Amino acid sequence: MKIISVVALIFMLGCVLSVYSAEQKKCDLAGLFYPGNQSILHAALEEYLQHASVTQNNEELIGVIAPHAGYSYSGSIAAYAYKALTQNMPEAIIILAQAHRYSFSGISVYPSGSFDTPLGALDVDEKVAGWLSGLSFNNFDKKAFANENALETQLPFIKKVLSGAKIVPLIFG
Repeated sequence: MKIISVVALIFMLGCVLSVYSAEQKKCDLAGLFYPGNQSILHAALEEYLQHASVTQNNEELIGVIAPHAGYSYSGSIAAYAYKALTQNMPEAIIILAQAHRYSFSGISVYPSGSFDTPLGALDVDEKVAGWLSGLSFNNFDKKAFANENALETQLPFIKKVLSGAKIVPLIFG
């Protein structure tokens, strides 16, 4: 199984906590950090990706670094990272993000379910997440995933470029 890691750079500030189901995590930041309307979001992502150019490379891509600010600030830059993924079509994407709004120790691995986006849901790769959850650093706390822009701003890009890929969301405390 080919797995790609996405590291979200740290540079944005907060929102308000919301409650979500363990089965499908609702998007907290749609309409704030990126368009909440499906057709407007689709058009924005299309434009960002159309303007991003990536050199064809035969080497295997093992990770990308993408910003996680609001799309009006970082969408055009993030598009370069995600356009590069179109050449490497992974089955699972591990998203590494730092907690901005919730303090805890260790790393929280989201174990199962899915994450909603205005473009549709992304399923969690339960096999990879389960393996990571068994390691000593894991300290799962769903509150770590609420309003977390470092993670959530990656999801619409992933859904757009790799709609069938599964994700493994990790938040670092």
